[in-house]
Amino acid sequence: MPARPPRHKRWWFWPLVIVLLVLLLPLVLVAIVLLALLTDTGTAWTIDQIPGLQTEADQGSLLGQWQAERLEWRGYGVEVLLLAPEVDWSPSCLFEKTLCLDTLKAEQIDVTVQPSDTAEDTRTG
Repeated sequence: MPARPPRHKRWWFWPLVIVLLVLLLPLVLVAIVLLALLTDTGTAWTIDQIPGLQTEADQGSLLGQWQAERLEWRGYGVEVLLLAPEVDWSPSCLFEKTLCLDTLKAEQIDVTVQPSDTAEDTRTG
């Protein structure tokens, strides 16, 4: 009967794989999100995911300078229209718990609030 070669028991293999997945998976996910937000395409996809938000001719990155010809948002009884919005900020300031805006402007801002459906009748009788 031929002797079988000795089996090396590598008990550490699966725990090592699990530890690597636990450590590397969040890092990979964060890197993917950051790379997506640094590109025009990734920024456009992210903006498309926001319900009620529509943009025209937008360009730039949400993690830096971004601009559009028109931005419109509708939701919760509020309509917001911005013409030629431009935002330029430094996301690295968030590590210091501050918001650093270099540019925040728009040619026109219109905000319309719809009347509440639950408004009480204020007539006196």
